[in-house]
Amino acid sequence: MAIFDRKTAQVLATILAFATGLWLLWGLRDLAFLLVLAIFFAYTVEPLISLIYRHTPSNISRRTSIFVTFSLVLIATLSAGFVLGQLVTTQASELILQLPSLGEDPTRSIAFPLPSQLEPFRDELTHYGLDFARTAASGFLSSLGSTTFAIC
Repeated sequence: MAIFDRKTAQVLATILAFATGLWLLWGLRDLAFLLVLAIFFAYTVEPLISLIYRHTPSNISRRTSIFVTFSLVLIATLSAGFVLGQLVTTQASELILQLPSLGEDPTRSIAFPLPSQLEPFRDELTHYGLDFARTAASGFLSSLGSTTFAIC
């Protein structure tokens, strides 16, 4: 009986290689996600690049078409983000202004349907819900302001 078994060594090497691959994949999961996202984005934008490339003069390279396409997508994304950001900011600030009146008006909390098991806890849920909404809305507005500052 030999101390070194070739078949066992091959199985152990395969298990070790598989475990190492999983460990590397787990360590690079953020990079892998970005890679998949980039491939998806490139696949999505390719028809627009081809359309722009077909309708440009022949002396303009495909790189220029790619640059123009990505510039258009960036401008459209920033414009949509700016418009939606303004809408969300105004609605969040209106919510913050209305939150104190929501807590003072008991008819509003009664109108909100709850499961029968939670009905005895309606007052506590309303109180904690309003506190959570105030904290979440103010935190959202502060993070939105810092995000806007970082982009600009």
